[in-house]
Amino acid sequence: MTSSPTAVWLLDPDHYRAYFTDQFHPAYDSLMAQAWTTFLYCYCGWTDFAPLEKGHRLKRMNAHYQATLERCRTPDWARLELEKELRKTGLLTSETPPDWSSPKLAKAQRLALTKALVCHYQWRASDLLAALAAAEQPEVFTNLLWGVYREDHLETAFLLNRDGTASGEDGQPVDLPADARVGLAATTELDKKQLALWKKRVKDAGGKLHSSSWRD
Repeated sequence: MTSSPTAVWLLDPDHYRAYFTDQFHPAYDSLMAQAWTTFLYCYCGWTDFAPLEKGHRLKRMNAHYQATLERCRTPDWARLELEKELRKTGLLTSETPPDWSSPKLAKAQRLALTKALVCHYQWRASDLLAALAAAEQPEVFTNLLWGVYREDHLETAFLLNRDGTASGEDGQPVDLPADARVGLAATTELDKKQLALWKKRVKDAGGKLHSSSWRD
């Protein structure tokens, strides 16, 4: 995407005040410019980084420019950011484990798991089992329906026990090689018979199936 005067104008909050006058509080100027910066570079694929490299007089805006540059120039940025969140919430192992007694942790875990579902993030089976083993509240793993994936297609759905044993649709153990790709299985990946069966089993485990209509 090539640059244009309009796009460059949108990046700089200094332009907004003369245009909007008294329509918005000045605090919104930077927020709008930040939103446009993220949209143009991260979602539209604009590659003219000169405005970002030039920087901005406002520290907050300049910091957003630098963060956007880093995001655009870091391969697989979205996955890396999600993994930071998963580590922070105990859904991947970390040298600094979360505070499992924090009343805010459950909400943060739900948000991270929702992002993982939407992005179809896949754990290595060994990483998932290591996180389960380290968890002070293993139900964050045992209350969910997981799946083994090959080329992003669900092969086998399963539940995890506290000891890391996986059980499949028939209740029999499921083999999880260390390098197997494992993700959250969603309702849209199950047929009617499977859906009814897993709803009951997940409910019995204290959990709830995830819908993923937005992922299809």
